[in-house]
Amino acid sequence: MTRAGESPGAQDWRRAGALASIGTTLAACTVVGLSAGYWLDRWLGTGPWLLLLFLVLGIVSGFVSMIQTAFRHKPPPRGPAA
Repeated sequence: MTRAGESPGAQDWRRAGALASIGTTLAACTVVGLSAGYWLDRWLGTGPWLLLLFLVLGIVSGFVSMIQTAFRHKPPPRGPAA
């Protein structure tokens, strides 16, 4: 998907930027899940159970996002080697 008037290297830079953000996305999903679970446990008094549940959900959602991003920005296949 090359945009009109875009240099050939610009697509590589865009792909590199998206792949570089994978770590940040994984960490952010984990922190959001952990924070939500901690807040709900304090509000409902349920001990560590919601914290653990939301932590696992955050980690899983981070990995799902990571896999989707990796497949979305997969480089195109190259021709046979000459």
